[in-house]
Amino acid sequence: MDPPRLNRENSNNSERKDLNPLWASNQPTVSPGDAFKGIPVSADEAFQAQMYSGSHAFMSAEPEVFKAITHLTIDQDRSAVMPSTMQSPDVFRSLDKGPTLIATNPYLLDQFDSQPHAKKGLVDNFSSLALSSTLPSADEQTEPPSPKGGYLEPYYHNFTVAKPQDVLQATETSLRDNSCDVESKPHKFKLVCATYQGSGKISFKVRIYRVKATPGVPTEFGSGVDGVGTRYCIEFQRRSGDCVRFSEIYRAAMSALSSRGFVRVNIPPSPKSPFAPSVPTELEVSKLGDTVKFLVQMASSEYCDVMVEGMRTLCDLSSDASAKQTLIAEGVFDLFLSNCGNELEDVNRCSLTGLANLAESRPQQCSDLVSKGTVRSLIRNIKDKSCPTPQIVRETTRLLVHVSEQVGRDMIQTGAAEDAQRALQELMCSSDPVVRHHADQLQQFVGADDDSFGTFNTAQV
Repeated sequence: MDPPRLNRENSNNSERKDLNPLWASNQPTVSPGDAFKGIPVSADEAFQAQMYSGSHAFMSAEPEVFKAITHLTIDQDRSAVMPSTMQSPDVFRSLDKGPTLIATNPYLLDQFDSQPHAKKGLVDNFSSLALSSTLPSADEQTEPPSPKGGYLEPYYHNFTVAKPQDVLQATETSLRDNSCDVESKPHKFKLVCATYQGSGKISFKVRIYRVKATPGVPTEFGSGVDGVGTRYCIEFQRRSGDCVRFSEIYRAAMSALSSRGFVRVNIPPSPKSPFAPSVPTELEVSKLGDTVKFLVQMASSEYCDVMVEGMRTLCDLSSDASAKQTLIAEGVFDLFLSNCGNELEDVNRCSLTGLANLAESRPQQCSDLVSKGTVRSLIRNIKDKSCPTPQIVRETTRLLVHVSEQVGRDMIQTGAAEDAQRALQELMCSSDPVVRHHADQLQQFVGADDDSFGTFNTAQV
């Protein structure tokens, strides 16, 4: 070892011997000059560190390592589960956060600069020590959060002084009554919602926030829930879809909450939309063929946005009786069939809806769905619960009903009887009334007199 390096080691080791007499006997001779750059903190902080841990304090030059564990604390009785390299706890101070890290061995920090990968290992070690955070978790939250930045949707929020849990439950009930799919997250005071209009999907979220009224400004709720102007706010946040339909949903929900006394501001129902429907009531059959060809090109595009728009428009057209024959002639039925099960949710949903529309009262198309294995695949998806979107389940069962009306028991192919029976049980036990209605129709057409599908027995559940 060269003399300058040896002198630097002796100098730094001397400093550590002054700080801790046990350093020389307990630690090997390692040069920290190029590794941990530690300097003693103030006398008061060193004294506080000694009172807590029995050792001295250092200031780390690696503040980013400790920011991830700023709020973590270790109880004294956890020393038994600490690794041997961390048995002598010391307090280190981040350059900008003050004393934050407890139970750290300076020798372990000596090797940060020379071994950068050790930083992640140190943080992982702390994660394995059953550390407890000083901040409450989301699951333990009993009060709604405040809106981020104090921002609320200007035209889609309302105030209440009722219990936020009751308001959230009442809102969920109102939305379900208006044919909305709702995923409740009560620990976050949030509802994740979706509703459908034709081929379009409207997705939105409902949040409950805790807010304070402006001091000195009277409100319709008086002094608030805690006597100082605190109250709650319910906010609707549209994520995608038709804004007009979203406004109608919001007004209907507020009207229902107002009738139950949860809100005091009565919002009148939305006026009738001045916009024309997406599909005209009377199609120009002479130009429909060329229109469908262009839409098929869009639906076959490699760009997902173009593809989705083409599929949505074709799906809307499939609901018009005068357009069905033209759509089948231009290959739209086969297009829907090839995209059934597409990884894009909107494409998959529109394909199932289009197939259900075109297969209604059409024996040839229903027979094609059976012979090409589409029915068997749909039954398997229901049995395996691989349809996470409620609307996809509804459209799948509607399509199976149309096939059963035209094909009957022959829709259950050889070897698929067990899957069909389990799928029917899943549908009969669904919480969705539309799905249960379709399941009753399926049992009527294919399950009443045939053992291959099996008559559903509620005692089996």
